[in-house]
Amino acid sequence: MAERMFYDGMDNNRVAFSLGQVSRYLRFLEIPRSRYRSLNEEVVAGFRRQMAEAASNPGMRELTASEVAELDSDVQRQVFLHFEIESFFLFAKIFLDKVARFVQDFFGGARGLSLRSHDNWCSDADAYARAKGLVIPSGMLDTMQRLRSLVADYRDKQIAHLQNPRAMHGTQIRGDGSTQIAGSALFPTARDKQVMSPEIDEVWKLIETYVEQLIAMVETNRDKTRYKLAAGG
Repeated sequence: MAERMFYDGMDNNRVAFSLGQVSRYLRFLEIPRSRYRSLNEEVVAGFRRQMAEAASNPGMRELTASEVAELDSDVQRQVFLHFEIESFFLFAKIFLDKVARFVQDFFGGARGLSLRSHDNWCSDADAYARAKGLVIPSGMLDTMQRLRSLVADYRDKQIAHLQNPRAMHGTQIRGDGSTQIAGSALFPTARDKQVMSPEIDEVWKLIETYVEQLIAMVETNRDKTRYKLAAGG
């Protein structure tokens, strides 16, 4: 963590630990992402195998014991797949909140503004930047808003605060071989809409871009930090 070397005395460690809160959850995110990619391949392969078997054995017949066992395994794999997808979005939201809190810790508080969450940071970024005299890297605000839509909204509305007792969760396989959770409802009404989980690879690329933009913001505005800079820092 080279950034810490720009700060004097104990602030060297304070900056490292503050930024470490962000990097810790970024590493956490890599775990469900990696497991999702492995399970995605298994689920897609199982689906294609079933389609091939159905095409080679058309018509009505009783399933063999091995086919029943394979279907049971398929269901279990999809449960694990859904777990990894939802885990990714739960930890992605925590990661985004940690970034917002790091920004406030690094540059200090501003009267009437609180960056305790990614949503707050998105809403108050312009006002906070003006209050602190910060230059926000080009495209960073767009990345933040996109992540707000893909991560925060999905986590809040479809995972953490979903209160529909008729909620159903299936698996959709896209043409490119990626999978998503397909949220729908039993006995759907006009108000019930099918909702797909955002594509994990797309979200991951946005997170990588966001990290690069965060680093650029720190480097560009280092002289605005509340921490004491080392000589020549």
